[in-house]
Amino acid sequence: MSKNSIKELEGLNLEGIYFFKAPERKIRSKCCNETECQFIVITAGSYKAFIPQEKKDFTAGPGDVVFWRAGEVRFEENDPYNPTKCFSIYFSWPNPPDSLPHFCYDYNHLISLLAEILLDIKDIVYKPDLIKPLSNAYLTTIAAEYIRLTRLNEDELVNKVAKYVEEHMSEPIRLSDLAKYVGLEVHHFGRKYKALTGRTPMYDVKHRKVEHAKGMLILEPRRTLANIAERVGIKDAFRLSRLIKRYTRLTAREIRKQYKFSQVKNPISPVRKKT
Repeated sequence: MSKNSIKELEGLNLEGIYFFKAPERKIRSKCCNETECQFIVITAGSYKAFIPQEKKDFTAGPGDVVFWRAGEVRFEENDPYNPTKCFSIYFSWPNPPDSLPHFCYDYNHLISLLAEILLDIKDIVYKPDLIKPLSNAYLTTIAAEYIRLTRLNEDELVNKVAKYVEEHMSEPIRLSDLAKYVGLEVHHFGRKYKALTGRTPMYDVKHRKVEHAKGMLILEPRRTLANIAERVGIKDAFRLSRLIKRYTRLTAREIRKQYKFSQVKNPISPVRKKT
């Protein structure tokens, strides 16, 4: 861990933790804790929040971890048909990193496990002097893991997006799908991806779909463009045709023609010389 990372985690102090289950009725409430930060570790149900200052909202579900800074105003709303179940952790944090997003996905379920242990620690009665330092040690580990999850480097982030596109090639893919998969909120994910690559995530999604379509045009020249569009998750042949032209500067017909010409010039099977 770098010196900067250690400095970011200094001063973390647990103020309280409890397990919360939302009631099975719709409630929308304004929340703001002036002095304490909060982690919400969601184990079941749905959690929705609106941030008036940023004029945006997000929905989190099982496996997501939500982070609120001290003094941050938001409106929280529960789904009565899918009530939230979560660990709610309150703590002081003098210098949380400015770049931390509001939520991420807990891939390895480490934060959820640590939160469960943290809840149990408060019930230790035979060693009361250990409760505070032990609790803060677990809290610091939770914060460190949250930072790590939200700081994917370029290779990790791009590879995750590429993997998702390959596994869902025949489906329409939205920005929110990618953000959910990599464990970042939509706006933070879009900005981070572009900052790292110079491209938007959706530009790369379309580019990969076009490359896949181009491969089919070359390897299966008799396949219709409509069928290829279906195979790569594009709505119709017209849209695919426009994307191919935009990304390759060639039409589908020109790609097929180019391939046929190269096959004539460089046949796969060697020509037997006449004896």
